Amino acid sequence: MLLNEIFDSKFPTTWKTTLNGFKGTFSVDEDVFQVYLDEYDLKIDGKVYSLIDFGFTKNDSWKLQPEGIPFKSLGGVFNAAIPKINMLKPDFVLFGAQNRNGDVTSRVKAYQTFARLLAKGSSYHYESDWFNTKNGTYKYVGKFKPTEQGMKDIASTADAVPFKD
Repeated sequence: MLLNEIFDSKFPTTWKTTLNGFKGTFSVDEDVFQVYLDEYDLKIDGKVYSLIDFGFTKNDSWKLQPEGIPFKSLGGVFNAAIPKINMLKPDFVLFGAQNRNGDVTSRVKAYQTFARLLAKGSSYHYESDWFNTKNGTYKYVGKFKPTEQGMKDIASTADAVPFKD
């Protein structure tokens, strides 16, 4: 079953500090995955909140195959990220598929699953719809639903996230 395979897939992960946050690395079979959790300050209605931009690579590539990746590997990514996200306690977690990496369909599907699983049984009670910016397709989960201006601020922050190579 899909959820069992995701929840049961846990691999030893090595975390390192990066310029903007953290990078966790683990292996599944012949593939090496890197999970990125970049931290940003997000100003909404005059108050500063924390936002994590979530992303992952497979074998140093941001491009996913059209058929996606196995659930076991997705589970490894999810289970590597969750404890770190829980430790950091951000107000928002941003999921984005950047257009320059080609077809975003597989990544959007993976992030849709991650967002829903993260929102279930956690302090993230709000899940946004997908929205497009000049850089790509995004959604976020948050501890609260931001105001209309706050949603625009999150979209601006998403547009400002630098590309990773």
